[in-house]
Amino acid sequence: MEIDYIAHTNNLRDVKSTYKLIISISLMIFALIVNLPIVSLFITFLIGISLLTIAKIPFKFYIKFMSIPFGFALITCIFMAFFFGSGTVIFNTGILGIVVREDALSLAITTFCRTLACFSALGFLSLTTPIALILNDLSKIKIPKIFIEIALLMYTSIFVFLDQIKIMTNAQKNKNGV
Repeated sequence: MEIDYIAHTNNLRDVKSTYKLIISISLMIFALIVNLPIVSLFITFLIGISLLTIAKIPFKFYIKFMSIPFGFALITCIFMAFFFGSGTVIFNTGILGIVVREDALSLAITTFCRTLACFSALGFLSLTTPIALILNDLSKIKIPKIFIEIALLMYTSIFVFLDQIKIMTNAQKNKNGV
């Protein structure tokens, strides 16, 4: 619910949603095409600064918002570093032959940076544009209607589940946790 509130109240809410969609998709594609972690980190930094200074997204919320994909990306890339690759061994754990290889570490770092850049671009769109406008723009670029309807159903289902969690939590509090 907080994401929806922020999307409706940020300083970029009046900027045309089509522009924000184009910027987000362009930055994601650019981060995926360019094979340099520094470019992905620059995109992540640029979007973060834009959201915090221009859109005026609360810093605490932005850190919380980014921590979930950051955690998943970090765990995934750690596993990539240990279990992929065939190049020179740069670190040996001494446990069951698990090693970090040079090419696997490079792949893990690149993947991690790309993930952050793409999620930041997606976050830029979702934190500055209400879902109704995003779905409307997707229909304009001829995304099949079934996908848009599924996205809308998933979005509303999330709010139904969150509301049920709130109701159950309040019921437990009223019964003194029993």
